[in-house]
Amino acid sequence: MYRQPSFKPKLLEDLAGTYTRYPTENEWHKVTVTPDGYNTAVWRNEADVSWNIKQDARDRKTLTLGEDCPYFEESNTMNIIRSDMGKVLGLVYMDEMYKKDSIDIVGKFRRNPIENDWHKVSITREGEEEYRWTTDNGNVSWVLRKDNDTINEEGGCIFRLDDDCPYFEDGICEVSLEIIEDEKVRLRFMDDVFTMDGEMDGEIDYDEDSEPEIDLSGGI
Repeated sequence: MYRQPSFKPKLLEDLAGTYTRYPTENEWHKVTVTPDGYNTAVWRNEADVSWNIKQDARDRKTLTLGEDCPYFEESNTMNIIRSDMGKVLGLVYMDEMYKKDSIDIVGKFRRNPIENDWHKVSITREGEEEYRWTTDNGNVSWVLRKDNDTINEEGGCIFRLDDDCPYFEDGICEVSLEIIEDEKVRLRFMDDVFTMDGEMDGEIDYDEDSEPEIDLSGGI
């Protein structure tokens, strides 16, 4: 007998935030997503037009749109793009990517090929918009501060370095966030690219007493 899984609210809570479509050409390309109940949220653009979105019961990567969406008849679903670690990177609606403005970079990154301890790093959070970059041996670290006024060509954010970085005196003053293939999070530092480690487990969080009898781990 089919038993519908009970999605926990956090599956929509992690969608909360602001998103931007690049290039940004009008007020419809900057939106805010706000959770509004157990399994629903509100999509509102800067033109103050809003509609409801809801977690699809069968696919954790899909959102269904309410009939209040002006484009409902053209397309009534939206896809969630997550990194290998399950972090929300953006939302895709009618083939347009709305990138999340505040992508969490906490985690482990590596530069390939790995030739020394400096090519494997951990990023930890120091504050709301401040992170720490630490080499694999733990002996060297420096602070990254998010620059809210600057983005790179791909719409990713820039993190500023300070004089605690050993390369700062050489004119190296930033780390750039990039998203490749809509699912890989990477940091560009000097001429090196550090890609986030880990794989998404593909599992759905259920309430302890739920006993789902179908596999909902399929992709988009």
